[in-house]
Amino acid sequence: YVRNDFYLVWRKLSPGGVVAFHDYGHDLPNVTATIDLLRARHVGEITEAHVDRERHIIYLRKAKPELKNGGVGY
Repeated sequence: YVRNDFYLVWRKLSPGGVVAFHDYGHDLPNVTATIDLLRARHVGEITEAHVDRERHIIYLRKAKPELKNGGVGY
């Protein structure tokens, strides 16, 4: 389910947008492993990742596209 949820949301997420997944780093090791794999596959598309260890949530921010002149597009 984690992989399907990621792709369902990631395609529709606006650049600069944030998605959160729960059960990260908690009692479901397959959830954490799958999210880590997805983060590695999409490393160029993720500008920020924050883990809330108390709540077992990971937040991922989608990168904003770069403009040809080196600026950031919105």
